Formats: sequence, C-alpha cells, structure tokens
Amino acid sequence: LIFALMPTFMVALVRSIMFGVAAALFWRKDFVMGADGLPLAALLIAFASPCDVSVLVLFPLIAVGLGTDAMKRAAGGVAKNWRMSGLVATVWAGYRYQLLSQQWHFTVIAIAAGGVQLVRRPQWLKERLRDWRIASGPVYSISAVLTFHQQTGLISFLGVVSVLVASIMLRPDNQAFDGFIMGHMGLTWWPQKVQKRARVHGLLMLLSMLLLVVVMVHDGCWRLIGVCVSLLVMEGHRRLK
Repeated sequence: LIFALMPTFMVALVRSIMFGVAAALFWRKDFVMGADGLPLAALLIAFASPCDVSVLVLFPLIAVGLGTDAMKRAAGGVAKNWRMSGLVATVWAGYRYQLLSQQWHFTVIAIAAGGVQLVRRPQWLKERLRDWRIASGPVYSISAVLTFHQQTGLISFLGVVSVLVASIMLRPDNQAFDGFIMGHMGLTWWPQKVQKRARVHGLLMLLSMLLLVVVMVHDGCWRLIGVCVSLLVMEGHRRLK
C-alpha cells in the first residue's frame, strides 16, 4: 500500500539520483573495474528496472549489499564529482518529468556543455572552468544522444555511435575499461596509447557536433547553428596552431 501511494515523481527522482551517481562512478578519473564495476552495474540494473517498486526496494539494498568499503569509495567518487552527478541527475530528471521534451531542448544543452568543453582560451578561463569541463562531458554525451534519438536515418545512427564510442569506450583517462574491452572482446586493434585514444576521442566528439549541425540545418535552428559553428571554428583553429 505504501508503494502504491508513492507518487510517481518520487520514483523518477530516485532513478535520476541513481543515474547521477552511476555517472560519477563511471566517469571518475581513477575508475577501476574491480572496485567500481560492481556498484556501477548494480546501480544501472536498478535504474533500468521496469518496475517502480523494485527501484525503491533495490536502492537501499544496494547500499547494504555492497559493503562499507565499496560504499565509501562510491561516496568518495560522488563527493569528488558532485557537479557531474548533479548535472546528469538534473538533465535526466528533466527528461523523465517531460520538462525537457523537445529536440531543441537537448540540442541547447549539448551545445552549452560542448562549449564548456571547447573553451581553452584565455588560460585563466580554462582553469576556472576545469571542474565544470569535467562535469559537462557526460552531460554533452547524454543530451547529444537524446537529440539524435529523436531523429531517424543515417545521421541519427552515426551520431549515437560516435558519441557512445567516444564517451564510453574511448575515454582517454580510463585505461581500465579499455583493458576490459580488449581482454573480453579480443579487439587487438583497439587504440592503446593515451595520445592515440585522446586523438580518436576528440575526432569522434567533433564528428558528433558536426552531425548536430546537420540536424539543426534540417530543423532550421539557424541561431543555434551559428553558435555551434563558432565553437567548431574555434576548436579547429586551436588544433591547427
């Protein structure tokens, strides 16, 4: 009866918190498959559960089942990446509550997050935005995927693939996950050097932003196109110097 009376928005809120915590765990710089993989998997399983009751039950059980050490490490990851956790949870809550429902909503968020990622000059601004640049990476990935998800065809497919591969499978600072992929999938051709992974990661992210421009041209969002093209020109100039 208690669960039946539980407002739907509370379930959505718990899911959003789970997603935010999972993001902070996975995108932490010192991610370790053994220490962080189990809490991450448990959170994602509970998050993806279709049953609202199971979500509310699993959330406290995860904390009890993982043990003190795992919970301390998870709490440390969230405390260190609280900006990321909060931004991801907010975007996802807006999506689930239908506050963010139009394609242009996600496009604006993606461009804003991408802008924070690409700002490198002046140096003092780059330093001031460092923590927010770390936090905005997953926000760009999520909002870009949600933008492409509302499209159909080749552009949508390429956009989703480029974002997911770059942000999940080719994170320059996550050698542990790369090792897991190569060890279990036999991808010997997978880029292993940090510089090479960083280069491919950056190119895929730029490709995703170019594909966002194509989507915006199709939808006639000319003001957003101007902002996005300006960011791409700025990044291209930085890379060519």
